[in-house]
This record gives sequence, structure tokens and C-alpha cells, in this order.
Amino acid sequence: MKWGNWLVGGCCTIFVLVIVTPTGVYEGISKLSAGKDAAAWVQAVGSIIAILAAVAVAAYQNHHENKRRSREINTAMYIRMQAAMWASDMAVAAIASVPGALQNDEQLPALAEFGFPQHTFDDAAATIDRLPLHEYESAEVAVALSLLRTLIRGSQERAKILVELLRNGNSITEIMWEDLEERIEDALKHRDLIHAIGTPTA
Repeated sequence: MKWGNWLVGGCCTIFVLVIVTPTGVYEGISKLSAGKDAAAWVQAVGSIIAILAAVAVAAYQNHHENKRRSREINTAMYIRMQAAMWASDMAVAAIASVPGALQNDEQLPALAEFGFPQHTFDDAAATIDRLPLHEYESAEVAVALSLLRTLIRGSQERAKILVELLRNGNSITEIMWEDLEERIEDALKHRDLIHAIGTPTA
């Protein structure tokens, strides 16, 4: 309550300096304090002081409430950004898993027989879907997350096509590899943007 006490004291001081002293009220109060209207004057002054105190308390409570709301907003913003960074990491991992798996000779037989694991893409896309994109303070973050989701689903479809090529005994062309690399580069660009915005600066 130190802040509130200072405010009350300040209000009383301003009342004395601005109203009581210049207008001669103080002198009048001194004369009346010994008269028959002394009780009324005491009550009037007490009422004024009570009003000033009430204003000061209300101001303090409003100040305290604003600080509390500010802390809650900052906490919510931090949690949302942490979730966005985690989702962007998952997106990059899912997209980068396609060329990694296709270049792994030990995984090729399983991919050709069972197809590419879909849960890798589904989990990454679902993580972004759960985020309240409209609540992000930065439109850049919301857009980057939306683009990452599009890249996830596009890479998922591309993986199906490439696995089907392998099943049919065809090879993956250089253009197809370049397409996969471009998808990874785009995903990394969006992820880095999200991390740059979400990482506090010193």
C-alpha cells in the first residue's frame, strides 16, 4: 500500500496548497474551530479528506489491476510463442524427413511396401491446427504457421507420389530432389522467422 499512501498524502497536500492556503480557508477554519460551528467544519474537512482517500484507493486498485492484467497478457503471449516455435520445429522435422527417408537404403524396402509414415505429417499439421492463429499479436507468425501447414500437407502428398514411383521400380529424378530441398528451405525460413520473433532479445 505504499503507493496508495503516497497518493493520499499527495492529494491532501495539493488540497492544502491549492485550495486551503490561497483562499484563506485555513484562517477561517482556525477562527471557526473554537466557535459553535467547529463540529460542522471538522465534519466537512473530514468528508473532503475521505473523498480524496477514496479516489486515491480507487486509483491504486486500478493501477494494481492493470499491472495484473499486463502480467497475464505477457504470460499468455509467451506461452503462445513457445507453442508456435515448437510447432515450427515439428513442421521442419516432418518435411525434412522425406528426403532423409528416401535416401536411406535400409528404409526403402519398407517405404515401398508400406508407404511413408503418415503420422509424422498428421501430428505436425495437427499441432499447428490447435494453435489460435487469430490470437497471435504478430501477423507474421500467424502467416508463417499457415504456410508451414501448407508445406506439411504438400510434402505429405509428394512423399506418397515418390513412394509410388519406387514401388513401380522408377527412380527419383533430380528435379524431384530439388523440389524436396526447396520445401525444406521454405520451411526453415518460416521456422527461423517464428523463432526470431519469439526469442526475447537481451
